[in-house]
Amino acid sequence: VNQANNQAPTATITTPASTLTVFEGAQVTFEGAGADPEDGALSGPSLSWSSSRDGALGTGSPLATTRLSAGDHTVTLVVRDSGGNTGTATVAVRV
Repeated sequence: VNQANNQAPTATITTPASTLTVFEGAQVTFEGAGADPEDGALSGPSLSWSSSRDGALGTGSPLATTRLSAGDHTVTLVVRDSGGNTGTATVAVRV
């Protein structure tokens, strides 16, 4: 891949579709995808999830967790292509 022309991937969160409210300790499943002009579909370790309150949540899709602490979270999906470029998407979760 010519790094000079390497375009950033795009991230999409499909689940949850919008702001989600759950009880503390409830399982939340996040699903998302990455697409890159050079690499095509991105999956597995190329997808990483994090919470603005709790930090790293894990990689891949789907990702299920019961570890979200009480409060408002901005959950971010970061997708990384083979050239190191990233794309992000976010969703709000209230616990």
